[in-house]
Amino acid sequence: MGLDANYYRGMPNDAKGGLGDPGVACLQRLLRLIRNKLRSIGYNDRLSITLDEDETYAMTFYKTISRLRKPDKELGWFAGAVSFGDDTFILPLQAADILANLTMKWFRDRMAGVVSAEVPPPFAASSAAVSREGLWS
Repeated sequence: MGLDANYYRGMPNDAKGGLGDPGVACLQRLLRLIRNKLRSIGYNDRLSITLDEDETYAMTFYKTISRLRKPDKELGWFAGAVSFGDDTFILPLQAADILANLTMKWFRDRMAGVVSAEVPPPFAASSAAVSREGLWS
């Protein structure tokens, strides 16, 4: 999940106000995508969501998730637990940081014309088998 920071900074203030905090907007979109994917594959169990304990967003993200879980009973069911962890201790958080960094580099390279849209990110080739199974689609 990403947001073009340059585009965001260039948006009129009214539009920025409608979007709200970019980090929260990305979190909301991510939760919606997860809920929709789980629904589409018929997954009915619960998840434990672990986020980076970043001081800037931890409390804001918790409040956002809590607020979204109340009216959206399906999301409330899927999100059985919400926790925050140190990315040097919770290895999947470290992996997410690495993936986010590589994704950002790939998008920057695309915008600079270094790679084309037809060239997948370096990490996509290794996840091609997973994609064929439908987990990333």
